[in-house]
Amino acid sequence: MSERVNPRLADQASPYLEEAATQPVDWHTLDDDPLEKARQEGKPVLVDSGAVWCHWCHVMDHESYEDPATAELINERFVPVKLDRDERPDVDRRLQQAVGALTGRGGWPLTAFLTPDGEVYFGGTYFPREAAGGMPAFTDVLQKAADIYEQDTEQAEQQAAKIREVLEQRSGAQPGEVDRTVVEQGVQSALSAYDPAHGGFGQQPKFPQATALTLLTEHARGTEPTGKGAWEALAHTMQAMREGGVWDHLGGGFHRYSTDEAWHVPHFEKMLYDQAQLAAAYAVAGRRAQLLDDDRAPVLVDTARRTRGFVREVLEREEGGFGGSMDADRRPEAEGPVDREDMEEGDYFTWTLEEVREVLDDEDEVKLARLAYGIEERGDMDHAPDRNVLHQVSSPENIAEGTGRSPDEVREELADIRSRLLEARRERRRPPIDPTVYADWNGLAVEGLLLLDDMHGDEEAREAALGALDRLLEEAFEPEDGFAHALSEDGARVWGLAEDQTHGLAGLLAAFRTTQDETYLEAARQVGDVLVDDFTRDDGLVRFNREEEDPAPRGDQPTPAPAAQAALHLPRLANLTGEERYREVADEILEAIAGRADDLGGLHGATLMRAIAARVDEPPHVIVTGDPAEADPLSARARQAPIPQLTLVHAEHPDHDAVPEQARQAAGTFADEAVAIVCQDGACQVAQTPAELTAMLHED
Repeated sequence: MSERVNPRLADQASPYLEEAATQPVDWHTLDDDPLEKARQEGKPVLVDSGAVWCHWCHVMDHESYEDPATAELINERFVPVKLDRDERPDVDRRLQQAVGALTGRGGWPLTAFLTPDGEVYFGGTYFPREAAGGMPAFTDVLQKAADIYEQDTEQAEQQAAKIREVLEQRSGAQPGEVDRTVVEQGVQSALSAYDPAHGGFGQQPKFPQATALTLLTEHARGTEPTGKGAWEALAHTMQAMREGGVWDHLGGGFHRYSTDEAWHVPHFEKMLYDQAQLAAAYAVAGRRAQLLDDDRAPVLVDTARRTRGFVREVLEREEGGFGGSMDADRRPEAEGPVDREDMEEGDYFTWTLEEVREVLDDEDEVKLARLAYGIEERGDMDHAPDRNVLHQVSSPENIAEGTGRSPDEVREELADIRSRLLEARRERRRPPIDPTVYADWNGLAVEGLLLLDDMHGDEEAREAALGALDRLLEEAFEPEDGFAHALSEDGARVWGLAEDQTHGLAGLLAAFRTTQDETYLEAARQVGDVLVDDFTRDDGLVRFNREEEDPAPRGDQPTPAPAAQAALHLPRLANLTGEERYREVADEILEAIAGRADDLGGLHGATLMRAIAARVDEPPHVIVTGDPAEADPLSARARQAPIPQLTLVHAEHPDHDAVPEQARQAAGTFADEAVAIVCQDGACQVAQTPAELTAMLHED
C-alpha cells in the first residue's frame, strides 16, 4: 500500500510541517482556516506547536501522531493543526502564554486545545503514549479535552474567557522609573542567581542565558563591587560553559542547554540564536579581558571564533544567510513509527572509548584524549551508557605537569586529536539542518559576527555577516514593510513580525558601524520608520504582529524582547540620522514597560535593563573626520571598544550633515585634521590619537 501524503503539508516550506505530511493525523495549517472548519463541524481545535530541532517534539510525533489509533481519535473529535513555532513565533507565543496561565508550564511540544473562536481552554506540553512519571496517557488527555468541549461547551468557553482575562491584565502598559537604580537592581538580581560552584544561573536544567551574559558584559567594568562581581560571574560562567559538554569541543558552537548544573550533558540541538548572541558576548568579554590583562582572554576570544566556525561550516547557506538550527537527533534509517529509545539522541556528538581508539590508533594519544575530555568505558548517556559527552576535565597546564610535556605541546597535540575526531565525526549521518533563513535570528547573527570582527579582526565573520544581510535586503525586505520573517528556496514568507524588525535593525546598525556603507544606514532608517509607524501602539507598547493589537512579550525568552530591543536601538538610529522622533518613541516604549523591571529581573529583563542603562548613561557617539587613510586608525579603535551600543560615523569634514552642531563646535581648529569627536551625555571632546580616544571611551 502506498504511503498516504497530506497535500496540505507536503509542499510546505517549513521542514517541520513537511516532515508531518505522512502522519495519519489529518493535519491542517494556519493557511487552511481551521477555525472556520471547526465552527462548521462543531469541534474543538488541537494545535501541536513544535520545531524541527525539538527532540521531545519528535518523540511525541513517533509515539502518538504516527500511531493510527491515536490519529483516528484525533481526526474524529478535533480539527488538528500543526504549527511550526520557528515559522510563526507570534502564534506560538500567544498559545504559550495561554497554556502557561492555565498550567504554569510551557515549552515544546506545546499541546493546546482551542474553541472554534481560537481561544485556549485546555492544554499542556509533552504527553507520553502511556501514562508515566505522573503524566497521563495522551489518549486520555484527548478524550478529556474532547469531552469537556462536547459535554459542556459553555464551561469550555468560560474557561477560555478566564484565561483571556488573565492575559489581558498582564499585557497592559506598566509604567515605571527609568533610572540607574533599576539597572543596578537588575544586575544584582542576576548575580543573586549565579552559581559560584559551576557558573551560570540557577540549577538544572541550565541554559546559557545569553541576554543576561550580554547585560553583564556591559556592567563588568571598573573597580566598584558590582562591576567586579559581574566580571567574575561572567568570566567564570563563560569558562565553565566552554569547558563543559554544552560546548561542542570538536565542531565549535553551543548546544541549547545542559540537563545538569555542571554543564556536562546537554540537549544536543544547536540554535542559530544561541550562536549569534554567545559569539557577541564572548567577543566583548574577550576584549574586556584583554584590557584587564586577564589570562582568560585567549579562550574567550577563541570561543567566539570557533562559534563563528560552526556557523559558517554548518548553518551558512550557499546563497547567503544562516539556517535556523541543527537538530538534536540523528534519525534512524528505518522507516515508519520509531520508539523513543531508537531516536539516537546525541549519538552524532558522543563517543564510546572504542570509537576513540579506532580513530586514534596510538594508545598515548588515547590516554591524552581521556585525560583531557573524560572519556571512560562507562559514559554519560542514559539510553547508551557507553557513550561519552566530551568535556574538559583537565587543562593543558595540569596535563603538562603530569606528563612531562609543555602546555604548548599539549595544546598542539589536543588540537590534532580534535581535528582527527572531527574528521571521523563528519563521516557519520549528521542530524538535519533547518535551512530556513529567519530574519530575526540572522539579524542577531549579523550583529554578533560583526562585533567579533570589530573587536578582534575576523574577516571570515565579516564576510559571512554581510553576505547574510545583503541576501535579506535583496530577497526578504521591502522599504515600506521591513523584513519578512522567513526566507527559503520558495522565497520570503510571513511578513509583519516585530522581532524581525528589532533584531534586523540591530544587524543593520552593526553593519553601518563596521563598513560605513550608507546602504545599511538607509535600510536602518526604513526599518526604524516601520517600527515607529506600524508597530508602536499609542500606549507605548510594541505589537508582536503588525496586523494585531496584542503586545509583544516584555521579557527575553531566550532572544531579546522586541519592545526592549526597539528601545535599545532606536536612540542609536537617532544619533546617526539626527531624527529625534526615534529617541522620543524609544522613551515612550521604556516608560510603558519599565514597571516590569522588578518582576523580570536581570535574567529575563536583561535587554530592558540594557535599554534603561543606555538611556540613563548615554553610550558614546563617535564622529571621525578627516582623510580616510589618516582617520582609519581612529575608526578602528572606536570599533574595538567593548561598548556594543557605541555609534560611529565617518565624515571627511566637520561640516558634513552627519556631524551634529555640538560636534562641529568641538572640532574647532581641527577642521583639516583627522580627529575623533566623542559625544556623550550632552558634551563632546576631541581625540587626535587612538590612545586619546581609548582614554575618552573609558573602556576599562
